[in-house]
Order: sequence, then structure tokens, then C-alpha cells
Amino acid sequence: MRNLQEVNVSECSNITDMMVQSLVEACPNLLYLNLSCTPVTNEVLRALSRSSLSLQYLSLAYCQHFTDKGLKYLTTGKGCHDLVHLNLSGCTQMTVDGFRYISTGCPSLKEIVINDMATLSDRCVVGLIARCSSLCALSLLDTPHLSDAAFKAIAEVSKLKAFSTEGNGRITDSSWKALCHSSPGLRRLHAAECPRMTDACLKSVATLKNLNYLDISHCNKCVCIELQLHSFHSINVLYAVCVRACVMTA
Repeated sequence: MRNLQEVNVSECSNITDMMVQSLVEACPNLLYLNLSCTPVTNEVLRALSRSSLSLQYLSLAYCQHFTDKGLKYLTTGKGCHDLVHLNLSGCTQMTVDGFRYISTGCPSLKEIVINDMATLSDRCVVGLIARCSSLCALSLLDTPHLSDAAFKAIAEVSKLKAFSTEGNGRITDSSWKALCHSSPGLRRLHAAECPRMTDACLKSVATLKNLNYLDISHCNKCVCIELQLHSFHSINVLYAVCVRACVMTA
């Protein structure tokens, strides 16, 4: 067990805190731990903060039995400080404090996934990214309450390689302009079902010379996409076919 590096117990509904605690204590070289859709509580986060000094990947997606108190352990223990990937999708019980604890305890994060979070606010995002200066990939699918304030805060502190959002009716072209300006190395952009995106946004996107994936499906205000695609051809967009339901002009 001491040499074990990857463990996936996702959707194991009968797993207990004691089982996970025993596991992480017996596996000092653990790099990958997927606890998604399990009933783990704050006690597991306490164990991780004590024992998981090498952990790099952690998924707590749809784990709804831990609280901000558990995340606070990440700021006091020696474990989880080298996390590079964290998935918090569906953890709607978290508050601004919890996201701030993550920012303090896990400053090496490079990839963060927070999908299916109707409760996610601008303040949560600002608190999370405050100390995550290495962030290069961020997914915020189905987070409808985020506004330009959150996206512009992301642009101020991050140089992203991949960014995803979907189903957001509040983000405007000014955010896309800021994001494209701050992250010129962006390679993947998923921006489906963002109804306030317009052709002005596409002009900013067209400046991304490393872009190879673009999804702007169901963005109905992008009416001249075929004109913008002429710019994309020269900057190596390999996948830009997800433009369905955009209003195309002849």
C-alpha cells in the first residue's frame, strides 16, 4: 500500500470517513484521489491535511457532507499544499469562507473545476483565485449567477490555457475582451449558451494565436461568425465547429 499513487472510490456510497482516513495514512505517496459522489465529511479533509503531503489531484465533486470547517484544515496542516487539480463541482454547501481557505491552503492549484454550482457567487470566485497565481485551467459550467466582476477578477490574476463556462446570461463582451487580453496563450475556449456574447467578443477571440478549440454554440448574438472565422484560419483553430444555433448571415 505504501507505493499506491492513484485511488478512485467515486460513487462508493458505503465508504466511511474511517476507511478513507486509513487509506490516506497508509499511502504516503498518494498523488491522485477521487472521492466524488461519496459521503465523506470534514474528518476526511482533516486526514488529508495531516497525511497527504504528495497529493496533486483531488476530486470532491458532489460531496455534500463536508463544510467550510473541513476546508479550513487545509490551511493548518502540511498536506494538500501541492495540489494542482481540484474538482468542487456540485458542492453547493460551500460559502465564501470555504473558497478563501482553499486559496490559502492550496496556492499551487493549476486546474480548478466548479461546475453545476448555482450558488457560486462573484465573491466566491474572487476569494478562490486570490492566491492561486499558477492557475491555467478553469471550468465554470452552469454557474449562472457569476457576473462580469468575477470574470474580470479572473483575468486580472490568471494566464489561462483553458477556460470553460456555459449557461451564463450575465457575462458581457467586456469580460471576454479582458480575458483574451490577459491570457494570450489560451488554447481551449468553451463558451456555450452565453446569450450576451456578440461579434465584438469574437474579434477579441480572434487575437488568440494558440487557440485550437472553440465552442460558442447557442450564442445567438454572434451574427457574423463566418467573417470572424477568416481570422481564425490563420491562427490554427483546429476545432471550431460548435457554432450551432448561432444566427449566420449569408
